[in-house]
Amino acid sequence: MENQFITGLYFKRPHENAPDFVKLKGSIKREDMIKYLQALDGDFVNFDLCESKPKPDGSKSFYARKDDWKPQTAGQEQQAKEAKELEQVKEDFNVNDIPFD
Repeated sequence: MENQFITGLYFKRPHENAPDFVKLKGSIKREDMIKYLQALDGDFVNFDLCESKPKPDGSKSFYARKDDWKPQTAGQEQQAKEAKELEQVKEDFNVNDIPFD
């Protein structure tokens, strides 16, 4: 799954004098967020709040990533199970185990 960043939604660490219960500060750039939301279907936009990898100076930032997870149907679950079983067979197979030439 490719990361899809949520346009117009930003986070940063709180000011050093902020109370302990303030974990992050958030901002919405209204025009960008409205355009982003209007381009989507459905009533909800699920997202993960993620922390970036460290920058060269050791600092990190935060970003919102759209979560597109959907439960699998019964048919998809069966296909996934069969694919997993086939992968296991491929991993376990050794040509030297064949008893004939």
